[in-house]
Amino acid sequence: MAYTESAFPVWVVKNPILAACIILTTGTFGGAVTAFAVPGMNLFERFGALTTMLGVFVFGSLASELLVRAQGAFAMGNDLEPAGTFKFGLTRKALNWQTAVIAIGTLQWGFGSLIIAR
Repeated sequence: MAYTESAFPVWVVKNPILAACIILTTGTFGGAVTAFAVPGMNLFERFGALTTMLGVFVFGSLASELLVRAQGAFAMGNDLEPAGTFKFGLTRKALNWQTAVIAIGTLQWGFGSLIIAR
């Protein structure tokens, strides 16, 4: 069985900032708009949970792709195959951005009521 790259993790590695910004925009602006549009409910916190969930999903899919790629091989860069998309710097940058997304989503989730002041 040969290894073939999955499209989504490859896109995340190639566009780490864009992937993080899409998730943060969805969670932050979507949460702020719905918090002010729907009276009586603080959906900003709920969108923080959504941001965290999406960040964990993207981080997990990228980590899963790296594990599948590494099965039966040495560490990245020493597996006698060209690294291609999964170069060390690109992979590290993508994982760091997704970690930042998870941290921001967790803060929004936990402190959403203080930010919106409701």
